Amino acid sequence: MYSTLRKILAGILIFFAIFFIGYFSFRDYALKKILESQANKLEEKYNVQLTTGKVNFKGMSGLYFKTIVVSTTEKDTILRADSVYLKIRLLPLLAGKKRFSNFDAYDVDIRLIKKGNVDNFTRFFKNRKKTEVEGKQYSNFSDLMNSMLGKIFGIIPSKISLKHLNLSTILNSGQTSLYVPNFKLYSGKYYGSVVITSDEGQNNCLIDGNLESSKRIADFNLSSADSKKLIIPFVKAKYDARVEFDSLHLSFKDKGFEGGLLNLNGKSEIAGLMINHKKLAPTDILLKKGLADFNIRIGDRSVELDSSSVIGINQISFNPYIRYEANPNKQLSLKILRKEFNSLSFFESLPKGMFNSLEGMLTEGDLIYHLNFYVDFHHPANLVFDSRLEKKNFRIVHFGKTNFSMINGNFYHEVYEKNKLVRAFMVGDDNPNYVHLDQISSYLKNAVLTCEDPAFFLHHGFSEEAFRKSIATDIIKKRFARGGSTISMQLVKNVFLSRNKTVSRKMEEALIVWLIENMHLSTKSKMFEDYLNLIEWGPGIYGITEASNFYFNKRPVDLNLTESIFLASIIPHPKTYKFCFDSTGQLRLRYQRYFSMIRYLMLRRREISSEDTAKNSPWIDLRGRAREMVVSHDTIAADTTENFDTIID
Repeated sequence: MYSTLRKILAGILIFFAIFFIGYFSFRDYALKKILESQANKLEEKYNVQLTTGKVNFKGMSGLYFKTIVVSTTEKDTILRADSVYLKIRLLPLLAGKKRFSNFDAYDVDIRLIKKGNVDNFTRFFKNRKKTEVEGKQYSNFSDLMNSMLGKIFGIIPSKISLKHLNLSTILNSGQTSLYVPNFKLYSGKYYGSVVITSDEGQNNCLIDGNLESSKRIADFNLSSADSKKLIIPFVKAKYDARVEFDSLHLSFKDKGFEGGLLNLNGKSEIAGLMINHKKLAPTDILLKKGLADFNIRIGDRSVELDSSSVIGINQISFNPYIRYEANPNKQLSLKILRKEFNSLSFFESLPKGMFNSLEGMLTEGDLIYHLNFYVDFHHPANLVFDSRLEKKNFRIVHFGKTNFSMINGNFYHEVYEKNKLVRAFMVGDDNPNYVHLDQISSYLKNAVLTCEDPAFFLHHGFSEEAFRKSIATDIIKKRFARGGSTISMQLVKNVFLSRNKTVSRKMEEALIVWLIENMHLSTKSKMFEDYLNLIEWGPGIYGITEASNFYFNKRPVDLNLTESIFLASIIPHPKTYKFCFDSTGQLRLRYQRYFSMIRYLMLRRREISSEDTAKNSPWIDLRGRAREMVVSHDTIAADTTENFDTIID
């Protein structure tokens, strides 16, 4: 038995001896052939040349390159490294996979250039199909993501050392350079420093974190090395925006498959975030702290953000649920289950720069929010939209910068266009042009309600049905084709906010409307009365008294049905009213059809009688100063009629 064992051991030793002799005898030749093969593949596939200086083996599986250069055939250098050391993992190599346990690089220079349609780097991405990873086609989301994660974590060496790495980009959107003086990864921990220089400024960054490739676990910390805010490059040049922050933390964990679903967990935190973009807000948006703790499940054709996930904004947090389904139809679900907030924490957590009129507001009690949204993109008309903000022992202790109850009395109204004051007047009895509801034609009041907000006296500031139809129409037409603003929202926009069309203005508008309506800061009748007395009815024409005189040389109480429908129809586009008419002063055909539709809706709502419609026609008899402007206008700008599409649709 012992003799047999000795023979087996001797055989193994002889095998390894032969293997090592063969390996050390032929590895230089094999390396030369491999490098030649790789160079030929790069030139054939990407039209680039690979050249190396002296190459030496170090130890059993280490490779040392004196220089490595990758350049285009036009001699434009993409990458140059003066010194590179690689240590190959032998077991994966036997399976045909190139994996490295060590990677050291010194004095590395990478240059990415794009001028117009000419560049030196997109060639590396054009030949890969979006659904293909490592030559394999994937029919579902989970397999695709699992393969991508395996590839990413699989190629990261367990030890990395970088010194003097410089990545410079010269792109159409601007110039940026990333300089890494040093970076090290060892025993699952990494740290380093980075200097990023762009047109927006210079960042001196510190990075550190942990990495366990075998478990697919990683986290990442980024902070400033000199107490200055970090600037995200390219954003200014490409989007005309500026984004800065103090620190960023990201963590990720692949929990594997469970019940046929790929489970991914992660967390991100950002501190001192500043965003500046004219479409978001007119000033800087500031967020002290933001948090996203996410649990994602990926199936064959679905992606789901589980409701155990947490989104945090300053002092408040909530649990969102999002699900995207690709088959059989594309479907999207978004839910926020009833979430109770301390009202004072809620208002104090609003990002600065987005809710300026609410800053400094003091409240007591709680607020409860609920959201249920669902759309099948093949059947958008069946869209579900349910958004509710409720109060619980809630009261306003002190208004912030603006007292929203001022609309109950006389108040001074200023009209700005492009940040310039164009008109200012008193709204209330102190203004001789101000008229009460009983001094306004019932035809006009009902026509305005029919056109702008039929349920105004029934809802609490928002019409969910109008929002639902607005979103569905936008999806069908693939553009913002229909608005969902109520009269309450239009009044708040005119009285308390600027005319800047920004995301922050819309969000601030919604919150102010909720406060006014739900805290009964004004009556519905007073709000409607103020609305009719201050909105614009034509260029420089404000309030129904000026409008009835300008168009018809009448008092508001004397307006007939035809005149009332016309005035209601121009509210969405008051400055372009004259494009509704032809050179003889009569309504164009498309506006006659809209006129008839409004009349029909008023009849169906029993706001007018059949006798009223019998005496009514879409022929507008302009008798005020407006007639001179319409008749003298003999050219029509083609694009101005588009303003009416939203209403007609």
